[in-house]
Amino acid sequence: MLQTELNRDKGGKKEEEVSNAVLEACVGAIRKITSAEAIDLMVKIARNKGEAPRVRLYIVWGMGGIANSGADKLLAELCEDKNPSFQIAAVDSIVERGTKEQLPLLLKILKDNHPWEAKISALAGIDKFGDESCVEPLIDVLEKSKSDEGRLKFELNKVLAKLVGKDLNTEDVAAWRSAWQAKKSGAQDGGKEGGAGATQVEPTEFFGLKTKSTRIVFVLDRTGSMAAPLNATEAPKKEPPKKGPDVSTGAKENPADRPLRDEAAKIKQKYDDRKVETRMDALKREFINTIYNLDPRVTFTVVWYEANQQPWKDVLVPATWANKLEI
Repeated sequence: MLQTELNRDKGGKKEEEVSNAVLEACVGAIRKITSAEAIDLMVKIARNKGEAPRVRLYIVWGMGGIANSGADKLLAELCEDKNPSFQIAAVDSIVERGTKEQLPLLLKILKDNHPWEAKISALAGIDKFGDESCVEPLIDVLEKSKSDEGRLKFELNKVLAKLVGKDLNTEDVAAWRSAWQAKKSGAQDGGKEGGAGATQVEPTEFFGLKTKSTRIVFVLDRTGSMAAPLNATEAPKKEPPKKGPDVSTGAKENPADRPLRDEAAKIKQKYDDRKVETRMDALKREFINTIYNLDPRVTFTVVWYEANQQPWKDVLVPATWANKLEI
């Protein structure tokens, strides 16, 4: 069924004809298989590089519900596959199984050079069935994380808060080590919540979707359908950032930024006051509000699409008032 359904896309030309519901049903059915012979066959297919990659991927996802040494060995192997998609699928299935025996492998994925999606999935597994033995390795991962790995650091903080019992919301490794030592020694306090080391970005919100990621690409539709009437309740207007010190970093405002910010505020007010009648009206208001409120530590760009995609910038740029005003 997987092969038949995936072949309906005719080499990518008719991908919309493939039913996600059928694919998900196949994966769900695979996860209930207990026959050792059938599992051996699936392992063989998943290992066969001559088989269609997407068929192999869905079988790997299906192995998330299978308790079998051969399947476990295959998933561990695929975590190191050269194809990032197989790495991600393998980690997803390991997490689906949810056994403590897999914790060393999940921690290794966090430490090594793996796709960020695989690392986020590994963290979800540690959040699901991890224990205090994971705390020090997680602090080590936080210490070595890069400045642009905002989403990873956010998830690390969330898991550490659960295991340490203190929500510090910080990249300050020393604060986490202090809190962990305090917990192990039975002390009441260790580290200050949201202290000087707290450098998490303010969440970016766009049409109700929130992210702590520090690298964002906005993909905006400006095809003819955006002129259609909007049949939805208008979203509440976002409050602008407070004037004075930056609310997220504590930095004083650069005097040169004030006229840029004030000009951006005028544009924001113009679209806040404009009546929303079409989809494009709603998009303009929401986008301008989102850009106006972007955390200064975010880097971003924009791509519009009609017949062809049209990027605003070819690279991500920082969310300075100059760049906000330009877009």
